[in-house]
Amino acid sequence: MTGDYRAHSDNLKEIQDNFTKVSKNVGELENDLMEVNEKLSHVERRIDDTGKQFSDNTPLQNIKKSITNVKNDIKTIDIRIGVVSNTLLQLKLKERSKAIEDGKAMEILDNEYEIEM
Repeated sequence: MTGDYRAHSDNLKEIQDNFTKVSKNVGELENDLMEVNEKLSHVERRIDDTGKQFSDNTPLQNIKKSITNVKNDIKTIDIRIGVVSNTLLQLKLKERSKAIEDGKAMEILDNEYEIEM
């Protein structure tokens, strides 16, 4: 009987030791799981933030507005250039008419340079 008691006691001690080892292992695995879950939530937040940045089209709208403003400015400048060119041409024609009336012969080359002959 004492032999059976001792065998059962040794068996119980062995089972308790195994239980303790397994409990420690479970605790370590739970800690690892918590760390992995924290890393996962951090990565999910980063992915969400990145997705929000990609879906935010405010910079694109600002660029389109700027391009429209630049195009309008170019049109305005082209109109001003046309007005100045027309005014300059009118002045050249008046000077030419005046020079012809005064008796001086002039040639206009390429509408930019005037040479007296």
